Amino acid sequence: MARWAFLLGGLLVWTAHFVGVYAVASVGDVMGEADSAGVRLVIGGLTAACLAVDALVLAAAVRRWSPVMPPGDQDVVGFWRAVGGAGALLSAAAVLWQALPALLD
Repeated sequence: MARWAFLLGGLLVWTAHFVGVYAVASVGDVMGEADSAGVRLVIGGLTAACLAVDALVLAAAVRRWSPVMPPGDQDVVGFWRAVGGAGALLSAAAVLWQALPALLD
């Protein structure tokens, strides 16, 4: 289970950010204050938290690789490391992309 959480960690962060931003923006829109400073602050905080988690996943991907492994395991660990790190990078880009309209408007 831990391997799957690591492999999908970045994508799970991206999903959580998307749902969170959508929920905050929807509630702000219903209340008539979608462009208020409070909504922007909450979205900014959520974005910062998600980027921090993405950085942790990426750091774990870099740390997990070890040149001293049994010959058969090195390919599998390298695959998990590469996919987990790529997912974290993709997630960080998507989190920033989703937050820009709310933070720059």
